Amino acid sequence: MSTQGSSKFRTRTAREATKQGIAAEGIDLASVVEDERGRMARGESPSGTERERPDAQDEAKVEQDLRR
Repeated sequence: MSTQGSSKFRTRTAREATKQGIAAEGIDLASVVEDERGRMARGESPSGTERERPDAQDEAKVEQDLRR
């Protein structure tokens, strides 16, 4: 999966994709994916559980990306 948007949005999307077993593309997201995989392997709470409500633009972008 590839995504576009703000750094914050891309980070959240990469973490969620990792949790769902979807490969996230992008050299800049590699550390985010590895961090999330490490958390999952250690049995730690996934990051983002304290999530803030995404704004409407972020939600629309996720929906658009998922349709691809």
